[in-house]
Amino acid sequence: MRIRSSWGGTPKLKSVQGAVSNARGREFESWIDEACQLYKDRGIAYIEKTPEPFHCLKKDKRGRAVVQFIHHAQPDYKGVLLNGQAIIFEAKCTSKDRILQDVLTDNQSEMLRAYQRLGAYTAVCVGIRDNYFFVPFHIFEHMKEFFGRKYATVEDLKPWAVRFNGAAVYFLDNAAVVPKE
Repeated sequence: MRIRSSWGGTPKLKSVQGAVSNARGREFESWIDEACQLYKDRGIAYIEKTPEPFHCLKKDKRGRAVVQFIHHAQPDYKGVLLNGQAIIFEAKCTSKDRILQDVLTDNQSEMLRAYQRLGAYTAVCVGIRDNYFFVPFHIFEHMKEFFGRKYATVEDLKPWAVRFNGAAVYFLDNAAVVPKE
């Protein structure tokens, strides 16, 4: 008897796809980290990755750990821009041809809303295949109103496209709050 998951694939295939997706997400964040360092070096912004809050349950002899997350996920990056304005954003990428609005958890959305109400620049840094965007959160949160559906395609997000040079996603390219060099 062959076990199939609810989406039609085998559990092992789903596990492999999850690992590939996680690796792609880590790579995407490394490109954002590279841009954060560049912006820091140029004195444009100081932005850091938000550490994931977890508790180590046990460690094996090879240094691998079993952990338990102790809080809901927060937005991935927080910092301050040259003008003193706070910036908070989430990073999401996909190998599909669209990004779904519901990739953000309820907690991430609520935190972005709360920071936005207090005057922070909030956004979602999006990777769709090999295309990159820095979408203001109020646009991302209201996809239905802006695009007529709860997902966005590369074509929809073109106004927020940013450069990628193979090492860094220059997410502040089109952010209106950043002074141009």
